[in-house]
Amino acid sequence: MASGMAVTLPYVAVRGAQSGRTLWLHGQVHGDEINGMVAALRFARSLDPATMRGNVVVTPTGNPHALDARRKRNPYDELDLDQTYPGNAGGLVSERLAHALMTEMRGPIPSTRCIPAAE
Repeated sequence: MASGMAVTLPYVAVRGAQSGRTLWLHGQVHGDEINGMVAALRFARSLDPATMRGNVVVTPTGNPHALDARRKRNPYDELDLDQTYPGNAGGLVSERLAHALMTEMRGPIPSTRCIPAAE
């Protein structure tokens, strides 16, 4: 952020009992479209890791700046996050966010079980 404060993104990670591919599900990319956040969290809570093959990672929001402003675009750079992937580590705020998300999703899943999401 402009203040230098770190931006963190909440996530829910579910690792299936059997190895497999990872599904990344964004609940919200545009700050004025928030219904997907609830749907994504409900989906994650409905999963049973014991019956799963692979992993699911849910980021309820992928665009905290736009969510905070309740706007489609990030108010810091006026970019539409879904148009900035795969991102740019040295770019504008939205481009750096997209780059960080892609980098994290390409890495190992951080949890061995479902992390309960706030209701």
